[in-house]
Amino acid sequence: MTLQEFAKEHPAIIQYESGGVAGIDLKALSEHIKKSRYLRSKQSFVFLVKNYKKIINGDFDDFKDPKEVAEEKRVQELRKIIANVLAFEKRVDDKFRKEMEEETRYSFEEIIWELRHACSYKECEERALSIYKRLTTFAWEYYGKVSKK
Repeated sequence: MTLQEFAKEHPAIIQYESGGVAGIDLKALSEHIKKSRYLRSKQSFVFLVKNYKKIINGDFDDFKDPKEVAEEKRVQELRKIIANVLAFEKRVDDKFRKEMEEETRYSFEEIIWELRHACSYKECEERALSIYKRLTTFAWEYYGKVSKK
């Protein structure tokens, strides 16, 4: 593969200054770029040349930007909470449901909606978790009262 073909295949890479191609297998490099979202986000050919051995060794294959990893973990934690709320909702009776809605001013459907919304919009996470906390606090208080009777 020529440098011109490589550039055509990877138009996002724009910084070619002082990036020599001696000893670089552009076809292999191109294949590894296709395997890595992180490498596809790079615009510097100089970066690719400097990290060529690591790239060819597969060190960047499926590599994720730490920000992406943190975001995926955040969403995964919210999905666990949603699963717990859904499971809990199935076990409660109508009396609990009514009292919870009066106390927290939220139904299970609204709580779940807020949590799902927070999966897509990080800026909504604090509100969703605050509402979830109301549910858990109410549940602890409710079942504490019930067990004392």
